[in-house]
Amino acid sequence: SQAQISDIEHHTFALEQHRILSWNHTEFYTAQSSAQNHQSEFELQVLCTAPTVLRIDDFLSDDECAHLIHIGTHFNLSRSTVAETLLEDAARTSSHMWVTRDDSNIVDRIVSRVGDMVGIDARWLFTNASAEDLQLVHYTQGQYYRGHHDYGTDSENNRFITVLLYLNDVAHGGNTSFPMASAECADHNGYFGVRPLKRSALIFYDLLRDANADEQSFHMAEPPLNG
Repeated sequence: SQAQISDIEHHTFALEQHRILSWNHTEFYTAQSSAQNHQSEFELQVLCTAPTVLRIDDFLSDDECAHLIHIGTHFNLSRSTVAETLLEDAARTSSHMWVTRDDSNIVDRIVSRVGDMVGIDARWLFTNASAEDLQLVHYTQGQYYRGHHDYGTDSENNRFITVLLYLNDVAHGGNTSFPMASAECADHNGYFGVRPLKRSALIFYDLLRDANADEQSFHMAEPPLNG
């Protein structure tokens, strides 16, 4: 509903009051977490401002990473599908499954912490409210998700923000890259990509402040090169 969208916009763009969108890449923003009586601070590093891309190191614990991997290895992952069609597509070759907050207290705690991080009340972070379930995705060597946007062009309630949680390190490849990012975010080769770091969270906005789609949020999951 429109009320839900407005509430998300209010909470999420509270981050802008702390000047995240205008900070240089080396500056940080600190936010508080009180989820499940878990007191901590988040240090958000601004990696890019067009699109807005942020990273938090050590967002997860080793035990939480192991728990999510355990879920993925003990239940059946299926071939990933493409969002708008829900069909298998050569553009996406990974496998995945959906994990709900009811599956374990650990998953619920992680999702609540994501809410603290982006400034959205955890009560909204349920399927059929204002969020999707946690999608657990596995990439083996050579698997990828080609360039795409996370917002749905035909969706009434669009995806406003994407949060990726990395459960393991990847020695070579596996970056999340943004081919349409501003030149100021890119390296000397014109490339802007984020290396997967175990326990870290990557956050990027799919929509602009006026709720129009941010075309620069176009991104891809590059294939791991070493399994």
